[in-house]
Amino acid sequence: MTRTHTSLLRFTTIAAMLLTFNACETDVEDVPVNIDSAPGAGATDIDGNTYATVVLGNGQEWLAENLRTTSYANGDPVPLIVENAAWTPLSTGARAIYENEESNVADLGMLYNWFAVSDERNICPDGWHVPTSEEWDALYLYLDPSARNDTNPSSLTAGAHMKATGVELWQTPNEGATDLSGLSALPGGFRHSDGVFYARGQFCYWWTSTERNNNTAFNRYLYYGNPHAFANQTNKRIGYAVRCVKD
Repeated sequence: MTRTHTSLLRFTTIAAMLLTFNACETDVEDVPVNIDSAPGAGATDIDGNTYATVVLGNGQEWLAENLRTTSYANGDPVPLIVENAAWTPLSTGARAIYENEESNVADLGMLYNWFAVSDERNICPDGWHVPTSEEWDALYLYLDPSARNDTNPSSLTAGAHMKATGVELWQTPNEGATDLSGLSALPGGFRHSDGVFYARGQFCYWWTSTERNNNTAFNRYLYYGNPHAFANQTNKRIGYAVRCVKD
């Protein structure tokens, strides 16, 4: 079996497992929520890209868009990797554009490997940083007071309040989406460690800055088929989106 076929089988298996969550859906509309979200002052990265931000009732201020910088905060470039074979062996910071289509950047942002996320030069705008697992946990818990960091999904409802509404970019049914948080999460998919792109329209993945071991780090993700918010750990060579939180 080729590497590509193996990767496709792996992803298909994961997606099939996630579909089983739909059998025990929580009706988001029946769950009382009290979420305060207000526009922040915005942020500007080193490239001059501007981002909307949201201030939540728990005191956190987040980018309301995925990061799309081409440079670290000090101006050093984050290399853009196009070829699959060049992506696979990397152990240094790199970025990618989904399917190498520049038109995807405006809505979905860039995809970065974890080595870019953890680089001391800081991939986020000055005064901002890539959130830790604990900061993501705090977000989940604010959106869903019953959220837990020792289960997956961590929350049965927080994902709904993070996902942008509608099915223009999310695949139908974009289950439960309310976007009460104002984070307007979009399904940008990911770049596998073998360089192949997957899951646009279905999954939204973000890195955390928290390392698990030499090979893996923690991430967060949402899914079009349910309102859950997930936590996981994965290979550092995978390309995920990045959301920054204010220092």
